Amino acid sequence: MKKILLIIMAAFAGIYFASCSEDDDGDSSPSSQPSKATSTTEAYISSVEDYFVASLVKNPGYLSVPEVEDATFVWERSSGDSNTWTTIEGQTEAYYKYNEETDKSKKIRVTITCGGKTYKKETAPILGKLAEADVSYIGGTLTTEQKLNSSTMLSNASAKCDGQTVANVTAQFVDLEGDSSEGETIIFALPYETTLSESGYIPILVTAPGYLGKYVSKYVTVKQVLSDYEMPKLSTDTASIQSGCVKFEQIVGGFEYSLSSDGSWSDKFDSPIAGLSQGSVIQVRKAAFGQAGKEGYLEASEPKSITVNKENIGTYVPAENTMNNDDIDIIEERSEKKLLLKAQLKNPNVSDCKYTWTVDGTTLERDNTDLFFSETAGCQLVTFDSDEDDSAIRIDLDDPFWDPDGIYTVTVRAEEKSSDSGNPLLYFTSYDFSVNAE
Repeated sequence: MKKILLIIMAAFAGIYFASCSEDDDGDSSPSSQPSKATSTTEAYISSVEDYFVASLVKNPGYLSVPEVEDATFVWERSSGDSNTWTTIEGQTEAYYKYNEETDKSKKIRVTITCGGKTYKKETAPILGKLAEADVSYIGGTLTTEQKLNSSTMLSNASAKCDGQTVANVTAQFVDLEGDSSEGETIIFALPYETTLSESGYIPILVTAPGYLGKYVSKYVTVKQVLSDYEMPKLSTDTASIQSGCVKFEQIVGGFEYSLSSDGSWSDKFDSPIAGLSQGSVIQVRKAAFGQAGKEGYLEASEPKSITVNKENIGTYVPAENTMNNDDIDIIEERSEKKLLLKAQLKNPNVSDCKYTWTVDGTTLERDNTDLFFSETAGCQLVTFDSDEDDSAIRIDLDDPFWDPDGIYTVTVRAEEKSSDSGNPLLYFTSYDFSVNAE
């Protein structure tokens, strides 16, 4: 049987690693109640499923089971008038498996010796094991800032023992820790309150006085919260924004916006937004992540409003005939499944340009590693060819990300970095490439 170390994070979060050399006052009396005022450390027994698990409590809210080499455990069973104890032979681990034939109607006691001190704890008479346990989760959707609360979010707890309905059944959210031994899982459970970072199945311990508890789990949906400091902002660089449009400052993914009440949302934050005026309202929220009903899902946050001000509305008007279509050549170089695309201006008198590449509708950005990221390859499939030069990109086609029979469109735009007129010349072209070109 494996040695185990169970560390449990309790309410008032934190982890305390019990040390058997600390100067705590041990309790050598066989009390059925843990010492409260006279000791800073006390013994604790958790009874879940088939096992009793012993631990020490160090200050309210912190639990730990000492390492086996630092502590000894003696398990006993009551006999006669229940005030006489018989040692259960061979049981020296931090846990003891319930034996219905010998333990039913008896009390179980553990003695923990640690650092020269002794701690004792006993159970009430054991009536059996709970089965067919259930509980209703009534807490609804939980935000990432709300804590689980057993008293307000759980109801209708029920359980049976030997086919009979058990009275006084309660339920509470628990933190579960355990270890496998001989094909079985030994579980320690402690009631706790905590916030959740994502949706998932949360363990709930169903208990009744005198019975070994039974745990079930319920799916809890978690909703994101959009804090004020996370709110996307509208740009005030009006000289670079097309006249009559507004544009967001640079956004790292995970947000979406809406201009209407029809339920439509967009994540295209890099494009100018036309048709707005001073006083117009844009709704912004954190976008949903994952699949509803599955582990890891995050529901979209409640939206917040951004009001368009005068200093957000663009004033840039390009000079006539400054957009020059097809004035860029795309030079293709292939090596096995690697594709290099170079943009080359046809006008030899223009050399200092900023290049913007769009591949299959997505604009390539240097500081966004989520774009074109392959889970299979664990790397970026579309990158700039150089850290300094953005006139060429590399595409790795040897990945399931690409459809082998697909045709993909690349668009490149070149904008002069300096212009005497204040209206830089713009050049653009589009180019189609196939994955399996010879």
